[in-house]
Amino acid sequence: MPQSLFITGASGYIGGTVFTELIKNHGDKYAITALVRSSHQAELIKAAGATPLIGSHEHPELLEKVAKEFDVIVHIGNSADHLESAKAILKGLSERSETQPQAVYIHTSGTGVISDEAKGQFASEFIFDDTDPQSIDDLPRTQPHREVDIYIRDQAKTLAGKAKVAIIIPPLIYGIGTGPEKVISVQIPSLILFALKKRFVPIVGEGKNIWNNVHVRDLARGYAILLDHLLSSNEGPWNGYWFAETGEHIWKSVYDTLAKTLYEKKLVDSNEPRCPSTDGNDAKAIKGVDSETYDAWGGNSRSKAARLEQLGWKKEEADDVLASIPHEIDEIVSRQSSGRRVF
Repeated sequence: MPQSLFITGASGYIGGTVFTELIKNHGDKYAITALVRSSHQAELIKAAGATPLIGSHEHPELLEKVAKEFDVIVHIGNSADHLESAKAILKGLSERSETQPQAVYIHTSGTGVISDEAKGQFASEFIFDDTDPQSIDDLPRTQPHREVDIYIRDQAKTLAGKAKVAIIIPPLIYGIGTGPEKVISVQIPSLILFALKKRFVPIVGEGKNIWNNVHVRDLARGYAILLDHLLSSNEGPWNGYWFAETGEHIWKSVYDTLAKTLYEKKLVDSNEPRCPSTDGNDAKAIKGVDSETYDAWGGNSRSKAARLEQLGWKKEEADDVLASIPHEIDEIVSRQSSGRRVF
């Protein structure tokens, strides 16, 4: 009998691609219910062969009920910084009956949690490894996503016999998604949108900093592998951190590739990137003065997905992050020209 699986974010980029991976390649294992906000999204979920549940990650009572009843919870939609939704899920898990099988809860964070304040000026040599969880536990609460991660870690340890909990931590995600609605990422597409508007490609500092990356379809397979592992393992309630990278890039290479490609397409006026600010606050100039999100381009964020690799996960998609850039440009230009939303 298929196990009941509840997923948030199925109409989004990551969640949609994970949803498609589970439906297409693991549909015999799971009876999937997806959280959606609208009747339009509900129809897309039905058409894909799953059950929609209209609501929001901002409805704690709904999430508590789901966590009490479902075998698997995969939280992807707006998960990294939304403490209340994580609290609701964990509360529901804590109220499960002793006669129910152990649930599995995969929470999605991000490698912004390990980013520094390099502002593009230097590369860090330190690489976080998920077989060394203490290095992650030592991160200050002020790091992006960290407050939510700490709460989940601490509460998970109280769920013995009721749930197995893991935090997956993806880096920069690239590639065209396969979900029912949104198919574009954020970090590199934000640079593309800035360039199309301003007619030049921005660079943060000197672009010397390093990030890891993963193709969205490889990431989706990583979720499926982690899910299989958690369901079959005899480990305790807290199953720790799981990085999900398959490569890395120096940001200067991304800016240069963007500038060259956009210039060849006559979409910018120069084949070289340039700093968008005069005060050294390049990331803020890209995001906009009202944005409070962290610098997603200027820091170092280096990780090693040792634990997923030990389960046999590896890169399968041919494109690396630079080879994917022309496809993402074409998708964004196509969406803009037809009046469709990019994000």
